[in-house]
Amino acid sequence: FDRRGIEYRNVGIMTAVKTAPGHAVNLVKELERLGILVYLYCNEEEEGISIMPPLIMEKPLLEKSLLIIIKKISKHL
Repeated sequence: FDRRGIEYRNVGIMTAVKTAPGHAVNLVKELERLGILVYLYCNEEEEGISIMPPLIMEKPLLEKSLLIIIKKISKHL
């Protein structure tokens, strides 16, 4: 995310990425169609996705998934 200039915050392995208003739901649906489960978050100030990978996920699969997420997020910022 840093190299792409994507704003995010995290605690441990939980990562939240802010999207443009009205884009988070579509992003969640796009990623779900690709088999990547993320969670929608929405509050009075912003919306976005939360990424919570399983602790047992193998590193190559995590890296591949994150690259797909980064590609999709770039369209929703």
